Amino acid sequence: MHQLTRLDRIAGCLYGLAASAMVLTAVTGKRSEKASSDDLTGAILTAGRTCLALKARGRATRFQADALPDARLCEPYRSAIAAIALGLLCPPAEALADGRLLLREADTPASQSACLGFIAALTSHLRSGSEMAQALTATLGLVEHDEDAGDLLPPLMRLRQTSEKTPLEQLLSEPVANDELSSILAGAVSCALAHADQWEDTVALAACGASHALAVSSLTGAFLGTTLGVAAIPLEAIEHLHEGPLLYELACELNLASQA
Repeated sequence: MHQLTRLDRIAGCLYGLAASAMVLTAVTGKRSEKASSDDLTGAILTAGRTCLALKARGRATRFQADALPDARLCEPYRSAIAAIALGLLCPPAEALADGRLLLREADTPASQSACLGFIAALTSHLRSGSEMAQALTATLGLVEHDEDAGDLLPPLMRLRQTSEKTPLEQLLSEPVANDELSSILAGAVSCALAHADQWEDTVALAACGASHALAVSSLTGAFLGTTLGVAAIPLEAIEHLHEGPLLYELACELNLASQA
């Protein structure tokens, strides 16, 4: 079996995130009203480049997601994309801390900030080579004493214990969290745990079965792309991304910067 490199995983994450919109279109028979693969690619490129620029200037990789220009991507979804970019660049503890700062408005719920930090740290564990179950356990360990993550922890711990034994359709139909972003994260984690070796089929199931279908399927695509590497994503989907080569260039830059 081919040993995945960190670059394989980072590229898999970026392509998996962007190509998920194509799977959603294929499954539903119509283009997403909220965002296309081009919209996702633009947001991914902006988030990644912003992280790289801040790191190059010796500053903490902290920025507000409202710097992402694509208005078609609503909150908290834009911030989740930014959290993934942080996770590809930073070690888990740093990604956790910086991800929490992506939404700094005074009325941002603490649970939402904690969820963004969790997404960043989980992505960081995955890009370092952990399998999904291992990454989830390690990230839960980072936040187990975080009061702001209190509402997030029980559903994710329950998923860790039951998802591999529960049909995916049942997991997606069950309410597992109280707020929108936590529900999106829990849905994506459910999919990635239940079908950890099938990128396209699992993203398609997420697109069919989940509320917030675009967000859940794209996070699922990112998590599984990181776990399985870029080779797991259909070549046709990658070739249809208009700015696909730019995503690979970004993956190479993130890979080099993450080792600095």
